[in-house]
Amino acid sequence: GVNDFMINLCSMSWPQLEKEYALALLKKNNWNITWAAKASGINRSTFASRMRKMDIKRDRRDFEL
Repeated sequence: GVNDFMINLCSMSWPQLEKEYALALLKKNNWNITWAAKASGINRSTFASRMRKMDIKRDRRDFEL
């Protein structure tokens, strides 16, 4: 439930949280960086830069329908 979700969030470091958040936005927006950046409220180039910094790359499995 909600308690488990909060405990899970609180056990993560800030970089882990940021990476999970970015991945969730990318998956929700079908890996469209422009849409994911817009949903997060930051500039697309900033979002893409953070993806590189966090070594986020689209996995081959993400291309399957």
